[in-house]
This record gives sequence, C-alpha cells and structure tokens, in this order.
Amino acid sequence: MNRQFFLLATLLLAMLIGMLIGFNALYDRFFAPPSAYLVSTSTLFTQAVKQDADLIRRIDSNVIQFPPALQQQLEQGQVVALKDTAEQLRYYQHIGDRLYELGPLPDNAQSAPEQNSLTIVFYSLLGAVVLIVLYPVARDIVSMRRAATSFAETPAPIRLKVSNRSVLYPLAESMQHMSARIAELLKQQQDLANTVAHEIRTPLARMEFVLQKLHAKLDETSATRLQADIDEINQLVADYLTFARTQNRQQKAEFEHQCIAPLFDEMKSKTQMTLTSVKVHFCCEDTEVAFDYRLISMALQNLLNNAMRYANTQIRVSGERQNDDFYIIVEDDGEGLNDKVESLTKAFNRQAKDSDDMGFGLGLYIVERAIQLHNGRLSASRSQQLGGARFTLSWPITDLS
Repeated sequence: MNRQFFLLATLLLAMLIGMLIGFNALYDRFFAPPSAYLVSTSTLFTQAVKQDADLIRRIDSNVIQFPPALQQQLEQGQVVALKDTAEQLRYYQHIGDRLYELGPLPDNAQSAPEQNSLTIVFYSLLGAVVLIVLYPVARDIVSMRRAATSFAETPAPIRLKVSNRSVLYPLAESMQHMSARIAELLKQQQDLANTVAHEIRTPLARMEFVLQKLHAKLDETSATRLQADIDEINQLVADYLTFARTQNRQQKAEFEHQCIAPLFDEMKSKTQMTLTSVKVHFCCEDTEVAFDYRLISMALQNLLNNAMRYANTQIRVSGERQNDDFYIIVEDDGEGLNDKVESLTKAFNRQAKDSDDMGFGLGLYIVERAIQLHNGRLSASRSQQLGGARFTLSWPITDLS
C-alpha cells in the first residue's frame, strides 16, 4: 500500500499506544494494589540476625574466596550479592567480625525480560489489528484517487468498486454522480460548439456571397466596414471553437524539434495580406526548438490579432533563445494594458478599446492555455520601446513529450 496508508496507520497506532500508557499509569497510581517493595539489604541483614531467621546463617570466611574488589567491599561493611548455580541470589555482609549469608532469594529481575517480551507481542498484535482494520479504507482511498486521476486525463463516467458496507461508499457514490454530470456537460459543450460552427458560419457565408455581388453598388467605405464586421464575427466563432477545444483536458501538445523561423515567415505572410496601416516588424533567431507548431501558431496569431486591434502604427514580433528557454515577444505602440493583465487571461474578460469593440475575451485565454501545454508561461507588461502592451511567451526548448 502507499506511503499515506502507512503514515495513517502509524499515527493511529502511536495514539493507541499513548492512550494505553496513560491509562496504565492512571491505573497504577490510583487502583493497582502494591506489588513490590524496596527493602534495604543492610536493614534486612540486621533484622534477620536479631530474629535468627531461617534465611540467614553464619559461615566461615574461608569457605568462599571473594575477588579482591568484593572482599574490599565486605571489609567496608557493604552488602555483596552473588548468584548461585540455581540462578538465585545470596547476599553477604560482615557484621562485627562475623560473615553472614542471606538467601537463597529469587532474582525478581528475571521477570523483566519476560514482561518486556509480552509487551512487545501485545503492541505488535495491536499494530496488526490496526493495519487489518485500515487496509480496506486505504484500498478504497487509493482506488478513488486513481479514478480521479484517470478522470482528469480522460473525462468519462467513473465506475468505482467500493463495497456498500465501506465507510467511503457515500463519497464514492458522489464521485460517480459528479463524474457522470461533468462528462455530460462536456458533451453538451462540444455539441454547442458544433452547432455554433454550423448555424452561424452558414449564414455568414451567404452574407459574404451577397456582399461580393453588391460590392459594385456600395461605396468603398461601407463595403470595407461590412467585410470587416463579417471577418470579426468569423473570428469570434473561431475563437469560441478554439476555446471549446482548449477546455478539453485530453488535449496534449505534440512536440517536435523544428526550426522556429518558418513559423515567423508564415505569420509575416499572413500580416502582409491584411489590409491595415499598422506595420509589423518580425525578427527571429534561426534556432531549433521543441514545440507544437499548431498550438504556438494559434497562440502567436491571437497575440498578433490583439496587437493589430490596439496598435496605432507599428507592432514588433521577436523570437530569441535565453539559456534553456525560448521567448516570443509581441509588443505594440497602443494604449497598453492599464494594469488589467491578470483579468485579461481569464475567459470572457476583455479590455474594450471603444464602445464599438466586439469580442468575448477569449484570445489571451487561448494563448495561455496553449503555452501551458508547453509547460511555459504567458506574461504581459508595458513595452519600454514602443510604449504599448508587451506580451511574452516562454517555454523550455527541450522535448517535453
């Protein structure tokens, strides 16, 4: 079982041991009868000699040859203990000029190892009981964690094999209902995206066809304005569809080591075909980077569209390698971000340039999701050279697949 299970089991076992030790101390203090007394052997010798007890007898000093150290203790009047072949204790002491032996007496210290062994066995059995009790709970927790991880990667209804007698059964039931509901919502979102693509783009195509036929009868300003509105609605639909795709957690970046320069050349060709007075300058190092061409192209295109909307006269796009990361910087000479950077990276938040500005605020959100799939980051600040907004994409140049 995993580390968390053993940590939980150890914690509960330590708590039980602490409680048992505490109850044992309280019992010994207030309820347990006295089981042993400490008696001075010197006092015992004196009383036994006076009462001529059976356990004490006078022996000849020459019968036992004590080691020098013990002999010196006896001469100083101290009590010396020896253990005989029967593992019993015999005590010796000089009283006056006579040597007395007290014993044999049982060695009470022998019961300590046995008592310690019983204690170890008891706590081992207690620990085994705790592990047995906790194992089903830990097993269900691990199963639910794996199901949650799998659901995060592939949203689909969860099926958990948790017994209805388990304490975690209500939680497992809630997870199953929640996963089914989320999977249903994701499917509805995908259906909505498909509906948007069909139901909105079809009439837009008809509008554009009619506009082309009426172009000769309209003045240039009105025709250009109508075409710009149609293009903007098309862009909104494209942004929403991209947003729906980025919401799908199954999406993964397909990394490939490739030169970054062709991406900049493609973006340059697209901007040259755009009818705008804003000049776009491209500058990029010719280096190989690991990235998903589709995702980075989509992110850069969104940044360029945003810059073209707010720039006054010029935009600068640069790409460079710094240590182990690659940076794409898009900056313009517009009004800047007015300290609303964090809110603009959230879906459906936008900064309006004027009252006629259209949009759902998805562009920067899509950019951030694309760069997150590269383990990178999107940052925004004010351009020191151009004075407007400055957006920076950065991600590791190594293969992250």
